[in-house]
Amino acid sequence: MGSRLCTAKDTLPPGKTLSGNQTLVSKNGFYELSLFTYYVMSNDHYLGIRPVNISDEVLWVANRGNPIRDPLTSELKISCTDNLVLIQSLELIWSTHLKRSDDTPSSIAVLLETGNLVLQEDALLQK
Repeated sequence: MGSRLCTAKDTLPPGKTLSGNQTLVSKNGFYELSLFTYYVMSNDHYLGIRPVNISDEVLWVANRGNPIRDPLTSELKISCTDNLVLIQSLELIWSTHLKRSDDTPSSIAVLLETGNLVLQEDALLQK
C-alpha cells in the first residue's frame, strides 16, 4: 500500500492513499467517502459517498460495475496525471480519466460539505 492518510480528514493530497477502512469525512461531518458493502455477507466492496448516520443511503458510487473483493489490497490516490484512481492489486478499477499536459500532480481531492467529491488545484503545490 501507499502512504497512510495523514492530513485533514476531508482531503486526499498527492502521494497519500485511502485504503481498507480509511475514510474521508466532510468538514461538517455529514458525509463520508469510503469502501462499503451493500449487504452484510457480501464480499463486494464499493467506493462511494454516503451520509455518515444513514448507512443504507448512497449518494454516489465510483465502481458500481466493478466491485473490489479485498479492501485491504485497494487504494484510492491521485495519479501522476492528476486523476483520481481506485486500484486493487495494481489493477485499475476506476478513474476520473481527466486529460492533463504535464505529469506533476498538483491537485487534491476534497470531500465538500455538500457531499460532492472534487479535484482542485492545491495552491501549496503550485509554488
